[in-house]
Amino acid sequence: MSHRKLPASEHAVAHKLIYLARRNPDIAASEFGEAWRSHSRLASTLGTNFSRHFTRVRQCIKAYETKAPDAFSNTFDGAAILTMKSWDDLRAARQHPDALTTMRNDESRVFAGPVADWTTAVEEIFVAGEPQGSAALLWFARCRPDAGGERDVAAAWQAVGTDVATEWRAAGASGIALNRVVESPGPQVAFAGIAEFWFDDVDVARAAAWQECPAALRTREVDPSASVSMLVRINFEKRPSA
Repeated sequence: MSHRKLPASEHAVAHKLIYLARRNPDIAASEFGEAWRSHSRLASTLGTNFSRHFTRVRQCIKAYETKAPDAFSNTFDGAAILTMKSWDDLRAARQHPDALTTMRNDESRVFAGPVADWTTAVEEIFVAGEPQGSAALLWFARCRPDAGGERDVAAAWQAVGTDVATEWRAAGASGIALNRVVESPGPQVAFAGIAEFWFDDVDVARAAAWQECPAALRTREVDPSASVSMLVRINFEKRPSA
C-alpha cells in the first residue's frame, strides 16, 4: 500500500505500529499481564540498536475486572501501541533481525498467534490534549464492504476531530488521537482508522465507555458491527532513550 501523508494537526505527525493481542490459551487471563511484560523485557535485552527506532511503547491490557458495555466484548486480550521516531524507523523496526528472530520466536509462548498477523501501521491525523494516562478506550473502525475506503474515513475523521475532542474531554478524556491505517497485513485486520481516547484511570474510562462512540466518527464508510471496541489499562510502558 502506498504511503501518502495527509495534512495533520499542529502536532508533529507520528507513525505507530498497533497490534491487537490474543493471549496463548494456556495462559490464564490473570497471568497474561506478566507474560506480556516478560516479552517486552526480552526486547530490552536486545540493546539500543533495536530500541532506537521507538519513542514510546505501551502495552494495553483489557480491563477484565471492569464491567463494560456489550460492545466491548470480543476475543482480544489487549493492544500494543508502538510510537516510532519516523516512517523510516517503522520500516526498519519491522525488518530488524532481532524482530524477525528473537522476538518472533518468543511470541508463541505469550500469544495465540504471530503478532505480525494483527499489526497495522498507522499515521496520526488528529491529536488533542495529551494522549496518555493509565487507561484508554480504543476503537478499531472497519470500512463497510461497499465503502470508498480508508482515505475517505481519514478525511472525515480529520474534519470532525475538534468536535470529537470537545465531546470526549467533557467525558473526562485527557486526550485523544485519531489514526488512519497506512498498512494492514490482511482482511482480518482491514481497519480504516484507530481512535484512542485516553483517561487518567480505569474508573473514568469505564464511565465514558457507557457513552456511545462519537456519532461523528461513525461515518457512512464505517461498519460499527464489524469494528472492535476495547477498554484497556496500561500493562507496561517505556520510553526508550534517544
